[in-house]
Amino acid sequence: MSGNFKLFWHHDVSEEWLRERKEWLTATDLVGLLPEYGRYKRAKDKANFDCKMCTQLYGEKHSTGSVDTGSDGPAARGHIMEPYAIRTYNDEVANSPSARFFHVDDLLIYNPDNGLACSPDGLNNFIMSMVKTGEFSMDAYDERLDNTTAIIEIKSYDARKHIWCASLPKEKVQERYQIAASMLVLRNLSYGVLVFWNPSCDPYMDVKVYARWELKDEIEELSCVAGMYGANAAKLDAMHLTGKQCPYTEQQIWDEWHKQWETNVMEVPHADS
Repeated sequence: MSGNFKLFWHHDVSEEWLRERKEWLTATDLVGLLPEYGRYKRAKDKANFDCKMCTQLYGEKHSTGSVDTGSDGPAARGHIMEPYAIRTYNDEVANSPSARFFHVDDLLIYNPDNGLACSPDGLNNFIMSMVKTGEFSMDAYDERLDNTTAIIEIKSYDARKHIWCASLPKEKVQERYQIAASMLVLRNLSYGVLVFWNPSCDPYMDVKVYARWELKDEIEELSCVAGMYGANAAKLDAMHLTGKQCPYTEQQIWDEWHKQWETNVMEVPHADS
């Protein structure tokens, strides 16, 4: 088939994985809150600083509504390309079997000591890579996690962003924070590999490697971000949580609406019913 046709990308993830992510502050969450932390540092009145993004994230995590497990377009494309990018890295860059990575999907690793979690695209731990789905605690007695000393993160951007990121020195790439966040979760993580991969570009692969010591400042900054979110969440817990559940669920409303739609009868309940 000619490459002139636009490709439609769709990817589904585990509903359980998405729900588990709501229980923890993830690496993606931390990186997303960095702009807010920048404003917080510049604020003169930090006690009354409006943590809008923190509050929005808090609302998202406390929602009991339905979870959308599907993604389309660039997000789906990135998920689908992960194993191909890791395979290319292993074939062309890894100089020994111990330097190879194993792709993992729908895997949540959390650290109960700090409430943080991460979902790396690949691990250098073969045992963990055999588990395609599940949740693992960062436990001192869990040898599988103690043996994980390196992760790999894949970024499959469009051509414009791919070439831009590939051209930057590694200390200027914003995506390095993704590696730093995982280092807050995995205490024995000594280095992380960031791969920008687009099979339609030249170069199609750009590799940036980060040792833990190189990301010391980023790790400290993300720890402060977690503290900012935690302080704001504690305030919201005290102010807004009622413990009451709405008498209707989204699933119940959708089921009733869909049933009415199928029969083409939309009955609107009266106020006194």
